[in-house]
Formats: sequence, structure tokens, C-alpha cells
Amino acid sequence: MLNSRGVSEELEILYQQYKELAVELYTVVASQGKPFVLLREKNLFDECGSDMICYVKEGYLKLLKENREIRMYSSGDFIPTNGEWSRKYRIVSDFKSDLIQFSSNTLWTVISGDPEMMPRWTQMCDMERRLLLYLCGEFAPEIIDFEMVVKNFSSGETILTEGEEATAVYEMITGKANVYIGDKLVGTIGNSELFGELGFLTHNARNATVIATQNCFVRILEPHIFHHLIDTNSQFATTLLKNMAKRISQLNEKLLE
Repeated sequence: MLNSRGVSEELEILYQQYKELAVELYTVVASQGKPFVLLREKNLFDECGSDMICYVKEGYLKLLKENREIRMYSSGDFIPTNGEWSRKYRIVSDFKSDLIQFSSNTLWTVISGDPEMMPRWTQMCDMERRLLLYLCGEFAPEIIDFEMVVKNFSSGETILTEGEEATAVYEMITGKANVYIGDKLVGTIGNSELFGELGFLTHNARNATVIATQNCFVRILEPHIFHHLIDTNSQFATTLLKNMAKRISQLNEKLLE
């Protein structure tokens, strides 16, 4: 359940898609979990081990920064309890909530052994990450792990301009945008894609203009954050390479045309 203040329709649709996928995946891994009860006002991060993932069987839980409510978890949600962000936030329940606990290692063994399940689990985790990136960037004074900036661009608004200095890398949390070199359309950018990385890595000016084609929430990765992710997160580095390969392939196709 999302905090309804100012949440876009697109984020609500994303959450419903996440919910459907989470419920489907739970039916596959349910036998590996153990029942767990979170009592009223207890902090889930204190009650669970740091290597656990919880599934909400029944109840409502609130993700809080100090006393500020950021989002709610309800029946059918998975909740990770590990990571640096758990030290800054609390997850509590107004009433008793029934959860299912999974060891991260056990869950990963089940998932990695099923070639059809792996991409669906990855998709669900990506959806949850995008939801947290948006909600924490929008509603919390501090955000997960390190300082982060999330900006909203309306349809038709320019996100990047050809020729400007490349001082950061961008990540599309939700939305779509077109990429132009001059007045030539050379590509598109969709959910979870990185962009602006070529100019940043080569220390050159932006070689393209990026214009939103629908409402976009964009994460801005400052240099120290970008380099931290490269150094510590192999999945992020893989995503970066895939995005660069896609961008080059799109450009080559346009050149051939």
C-alpha cells in the first residue's frame, strides 16, 4: 500500500503489478518460510535477523523515518530487512501482523534453481527498488544509504540538453523519454534505464538531448554516488554496460538509416 499523498497514477499501477507478482512468487517459495508475529509498535528491523526477507501474510506495517510515514506494507508484500537503510528507518505495526520469514540464502537457493522464476524475482525486486527510490526521495529528508536527488519532469520537458556539461548520470525510475541528436530521434529511454553516462564517463559535453514523453521521475546520480555504485554493486555495473550497449546499437541503426 502506497502513501497516497501526491503519488502518481503510474506509481500506483507499478505497485499493483508488483503486488500481483509478489503473491505469485510467494506460492512457489511458501514452503521454505517460517511463521513470525510482529507485535504492536515493535520494530521489524530489531525483531528480524539481518539476513531475512519477510512476506506479509496478514496485517499492515508502516515504514517510518523518525515519526514520518513514508509508505505502508500490507498483505502480499515482501519486505527486505537487511541493508544500511534499515539503520535509519523503522517498520512497525499498529496491531499484530502475521508474517512469513525467509532466510535470504534459502530463498536465493530456491530462486536460482528455477530458470523461469529468476527473471520474475529480479523484476519484482526492481519494482520494489523503484517504489522505494521514489517514495524515499519524495517524502523523506534523508534517503536510503546516501544522499539522493529525485526530480519530476512533465511530458515535453527537457531532461538533458545537447552541448551542456555532463556532471552526473541519470536513472529513469518511472516514465519514458526520447533521445535526439540535433532534431533527429535516435533512441528512447524507459523504466530503470541509465542515461547521460557516455558524456559523464568521457568528460565530454552532452552529445544528445533527452525530452520526456510522459511524466518522469528521474534519479540524479552525483559523481561520488555513481562511483560508489560502480565499486560496490556488480548488478549496477552490469546494468550500466547493458544500457551503453543498447544506446550504441540504437545509434548505429539510425546511422545506417
